[in-house]
Amino acid sequence: MQIYHGLPDDPFSKPIYLTIGNFDGVHLGHQRLIRELARAAHQGDGLAGLLTFEPHPVAVLRSDLVVPRLTSSEDRADILAALGLDFVIVFPFTRSTAETSAADFLAALMRVLPLAELWVGPDFALGRGREGNIERLTGFGRHMGFSLQVIPNLDWQGEPVRSSRVRSLLAEDGAVAQAAELL
Repeated sequence: MQIYHGLPDDPFSKPIYLTIGNFDGVHLGHQRLIRELARAAHQGDGLAGLLTFEPHPVAVLRSDLVVPRLTSSEDRADILAALGLDFVIVFPFTRSTAETSAADFLAALMRVLPLAELWVGPDFALGRGREGNIERLTGFGRHMGFSLQVIPNLDWQGEPVRSSRVRSLLAEDGAVAQAAELL
């Protein structure tokens, strides 16, 4: 698996199947999404990729909050490689990134990534003020030439599996065994 820090300099030639997010902990929901994305990409003679942000956006947007990481960057890369990804882009998250519109961010990506499919969860949003919600991303896809694949949340004990839930189990409840089940 290739790791890029920032967008690659040279455009890719194969169709790109991409997911975007923090993927902290790479929990069971992340794993399902990434495996399905990789399977579709490789069946479609494309490349499976993931774009993540560093530092965590909360560290930039709410510097008063501390979001403890569930995995180190190195451990996360090892887990992601095992799930079948061809590449990971670690994109620098800055105030400027936070102010970029969803359309402008996607246009910048598409200059180097011939995006065929964007894979996300149902509550995903991208861009300034989270303006790039599912409805708007679907429209951008029609206009820009990619399809949007929305993967339902994975539930565990009646609630969605999320990194924040894992953190809560660890920090508030001390439920290490339950947190481990989600990872």
